[in-house]
Amino acid sequence: MFRRQKKEILCSEPLVYIIKGFMSHSNCDELIKFVADDLTKSTEIHADGTDSITTNRTGTDKRIKNKECKANDKHRKALSKLIDIKKCFFEHSIIINYKDGQQYKPHFDQTPALEYKRLATAICYLNDVEEGGETVFPRLNITVKPEKGDLLYFKYNYPDNNVNRLTLHAGRPVLPNQEKWIHTTWICEKRL
Repeated sequence: MFRRQKKEILCSEPLVYIIKGFMSHSNCDELIKFVADDLTKSTEIHADGTDSITTNRTGTDKRIKNKECKANDKHRKALSKLIDIKKCFFEHSIIINYKDGQQYKPHFDQTPALEYKRLATAICYLNDVEEGGETVFPRLNITVKPEKGDLLYFKYNYPDNNVNRLTLHAGRPVLPNQEKWIHTTWICEKRL
């Protein structure tokens, strides 16, 4: 189901890498099919712990609990093996869909509103996007084009806050007649 391929290191500190073809196309399709009819507007967590719909994050999404979808469980197992961290340290995965003009403006994945620290993010692209929808790290001059099955992984729990600030990233707007699907898992410091 999951093909092991070489890590392409895009930055060593903070660590950012991509693995081409990490998830099979059939697993990508299964994940999209599982959530396609059950998406809600994406929200953003604020510093006070509340969340709301904002203009910063304009897609739709669905969180997937453990053992709710076989394709999700397979992906989490493969990710756990890849990064050598047990699945109990993963938040529930989320499938996010972006359509015409939707995006996630520059942001950090770690927020003080959480009761725990996030250590890293794993984004798997579930479809190809011809134009737009790239994941960009403006402070690192890194741009990643969404390609079906590819995994983007980046860490941000460094003692030096200047390194952490380099993980600022965004999902560029998806262009008209395009669509972007991603599977995101956040890896945390404590068992969830």
